[in-house]
Amino acid sequence: MHIFSKFFIISLIIVASLGCNKTKREKNEAFEKKETISDTLTKSYTILADTISYGVVVRNRDTTDKWQKKWLKHLKLERFTNHLFQKVYSGKIKPYSYFNEKPLSIQDIKKLEEQEEFARDKIGKIQFKEIWYFDPDNMKMVKKVYSAMLAYETYNSDGTFRGYKPAFKVYFNQSSE
Repeated sequence: MHIFSKFFIISLIIVASLGCNKTKREKNEAFEKKETISDTLTKSYTILADTISYGVVVRNRDTTDKWQKKWLKHLKLERFTNHLFQKVYSGKIKPYSYFNEKPLSIQDIKKLEEQEEFARDKIGKIQFKEIWYFDPDNMKMVKKVYSAMLAYETYNSDGTFRGYKPAFKVYFNQSSE
């Protein structure tokens, strides 16, 4: 029995050390596919949508649009945006390119902030990547957000709205190395 215990512990150490050698990208993919909310939730919740992506307009450009004003009135967008930038600059979270998923450096983010067309207060859309969990017996739903991409408003030379341009993407619940 004692030999079996030693073998089991050594096997656990080997498996754990192999898992630690994964790249961040591999860690994110594994996290996205395998993580559960908690043991109690996974017993009653089923996955309604595994990795769903959608964009949310978070800045009301039309001050006469009362409907959008109503739905955004509790949003703390400036606080969220500044918090993400602060975490990026402190190295606590890593920003990624929206287009190719490559990590961006702090210098890349500084260059973004120096661009004339960019300003933090122009962040107007956030694209979320989530998993949705649903408990049909209790009619409850839980969403787990894995990433968010900030996008800022861009305008044509005549001042008309052109669209949104991605700033960067961040992953939540990832440790920085």
